[in-house]
Amino acid sequence: MESMNDVMKRVQAQELIQRFRSKEDLHRYLVQQGNELIVTNLDYVVGLFLPTMEGTKISFLRAILCEEKKALKTQDVKFAEIPNYPEISVTNLYDDAMNDPEVSLYLPTKKQLSNKLPERNYFFGILATIKGDYLKEIIQESHKKRYSISSEDKDKQGIKISESWLSELQKHPYISSKISSLTLQKNLVLASS
Repeated sequence: MESMNDVMKRVQAQELIQRFRSKEDLHRYLVQQGNELIVTNLDYVVGLFLPTMEGTKISFLRAILCEEKKALKTQDVKFAEIPNYPEISVTNLYDDAMNDPEVSLYLPTKKQLSNKLPERNYFFGILATIKGDYLKEIIQESHKKRYSISSEDKDKQGIKISESWLSELQKHPYISSKISSLTLQKNLVLASS
């Protein structure tokens, strides 16, 4: 015999099927923002932060609707500039994130993504919002590793150049094409004022 919860879930699923004909319809509805709407008398807009349509599997949407997984509102997500370093990648950080019970609630499992990883923007949006300090620490460590030179590495860093070439390069001024075009644009703006 069916319990009341099973009947309620089935009725809700039937209502969803009548309203949303495809995964694309449901995804579009869930991520829809208030300023994107032309309809003026809509009372409630979901506005969830989800991966792109291509990066969202129906199993992840089902998990959100059953409250096995959580979703953040787009307006609540903190976006961060994430450098493209190999050590700061979804591949390297996904397993750690899934071991954190707070973060894993918002991320799809590999099974829900057909053994793929979440999209970079989605993953780091969730991580920056839920564990912002942790993400900043990882970025700072990576910057420190990349941009600090230890005493034993000083000989390995840089370019070897003879004294004669160094003096030749320093003798003649050189202005980068990027800098000169910016200076030219700035001078044109100032001249037209």
